[in-house]
Amino acid sequence: MPEAFRLRLEHVDEVLAEGKDPVARIQTIFGAPMEVDLREEVSRSLYVYGSFEDDLVAAFSRLLRPGAVFVDIGAHYGFFSLWAATLVGPEGAVISFEPTPDTAERLRRNLGPFETSTVNAAAVWDADETLSFNTFDVSWSAFNSYTSIRAPDDMDTPAPVLVEVPALRLDSYFAEAERGPDVIKIDAESAELNVLRGAEAVLAAYRPIVTIEVGDYPHLVDAGVPNSCEILGWIQDRDYVLFEPGLERETPHVLRGPLEYGYQNIVCVPAERLTGLMA
Repeated sequence: MPEAFRLRLEHVDEVLAEGKDPVARIQTIFGAPMEVDLREEVSRSLYVYGSFEDDLVAAFSRLLRPGAVFVDIGAHYGFFSLWAATLVGPEGAVISFEPTPDTAERLRRNLGPFETSTVNAAAVWDADETLSFNTFDVSWSAFNSYTSIRAPDDMDTPAPVLVEVPALRLDSYFAEAERGPDVIKIDAESAELNVLRGAEAVLAAYRPIVTIEVGDYPHLVDAGVPNSCEILGWIQDRDYVLFEPGLERETPHVLRGPLEYGYQNIVCVPAERLTGLMA
């Protein structure tokens, strides 16, 4: 392990063991500064390595062009929103959604330098309504969701605090918009199919590329949460082709069966946009 990484890991351990201030300013691998909280897993990865989900980072570098419109659903502290803002430039736009109030405030601070970014403190859903939302302590803030936490049911996870958050459909959000999305990232902690159903008109009109975080937990599926096969099958039926992101290129993805997905992201490309894009 490089010395710089080792020293950062040691600092994280020291902060957590001694109860020091966990808020840190980091430099991402693409140069944008970012505020994180070292009590939280994604933040620790960003602090040590400057990156997270490197395959998706690489995929966006190929899929996002200057001037594009990027929609980040489940933006958390904004790592992918910042990366997208860097890629699309001043002629593009980044539209981020984060329903948890304190998380959305940090997201706003992180995106503040980018004038073309918009932060919406709301959930994306299949109806325009108020949603009861499970929030966990900051260590688990990336797992806030309308369901039980997306983690193995034998893991020692905190009890949720229920809050009311505004929820909306992407179809409503873009109904009067001058431009539609070119790329949509969905990391919605069990709400992925709800997001897609609330964006059917957007998908039909603008044919954006969509990335979806998947992963099956039997206790959630037993509770009625759609499995990954169902989610990916839904968008595949709308003439999308599935790929797995990679560091150098995307590779075709063959739809698996129910409960056969571990944690990963899938890139969904409209069939008519394949020529030249995924070569």
